[in-house]
Amino acid sequence: MNLIRSFKFYVLISLLAVLGGCASSSSINLVGDSSIAGNLSIDSVTVTNSTGENFDGADVVALMRSATEDQVKTKNLTPTESTGTSYKLEIDIVQYSKGNAVARWMLPGAGKTILSVEARLKDNVGAVIAESQATESIGAGGLYTIGAWKRVFDKVANSLVTDIAGLVNN
Repeated sequence: MNLIRSFKFYVLISLLAVLGGCASSSSINLVGDSSIAGNLSIDSVTVTNSTGENFDGADVVALMRSATEDQVKTKNLTPTESTGTSYKLEIDIVQYSKGNAVARWMLPGAGKTILSVEARLKDNVGAVIAESQATESIGAGGLYTIGAWKRVFDKVANSLVTDIAGLVNN
């Protein structure tokens, strides 16, 4: 009987660790009396690494730029001949930790992968129209979280671009 209870307890703890292992947050706010054109496009994405850290050769700037440009294309926000207003998206990486899947597997919370960015959407004269932040973290999970250090860029880019596209629909 104790063996069955122990097994149920282990399964419950494992499920909680897996379900609670990922966390996402994002927000976007218009600046002042700014408004977003209904037919917006993003014509450039620039990324800076504000952490001042080198991440074992991982080009976090290129990873973030590529992931964001992919999301801009996926959400049909690339400039076209019929596009009215083009904006520039500037992203600052403010926190990044590659993490470790084995450490997350052995001890949830250890080996956490995290990416946090702050972004500004600017019009063609450089005025800030909207400010955004997005964070993705993976703090628990087994070996299936191998590669999370790269997937966080896709998830954060998706959050940012989805939030921007949502401004048009509001």
